[in-house]
Amino acid sequence: MTLTGSQRRDPDRTPIPGGARPRLEFPLLTADEVARTMLGGLPAKTINQYAREGRLPSIWIGKHRRFNRPEVEEAVARAASRGRRL
Repeated sequence: MTLTGSQRRDPDRTPIPGGARPRLEFPLLTADEVARTMLGGLPAKTINQYAREGRLPSIWIGKHRRFNRPEVEEAVARAASRGRRL
């Protein structure tokens, strides 16, 4: 498999084998929406940083990072159950 330039820079952008796409039951959120509605007004820049570090699950749609609400809620709950912040 040959990787494009953006895939070499960011391993999160590697294509899904067979071109399979995840089925979404909820609308995807931007980092701003996650920050405002779910994480108490953290800056969107911090949300994107958490996603880069793997603390928050996200997917890429073209050049844009998006968040699936149930996955983010689960990550936040998992961190809280360990007595940690994200």
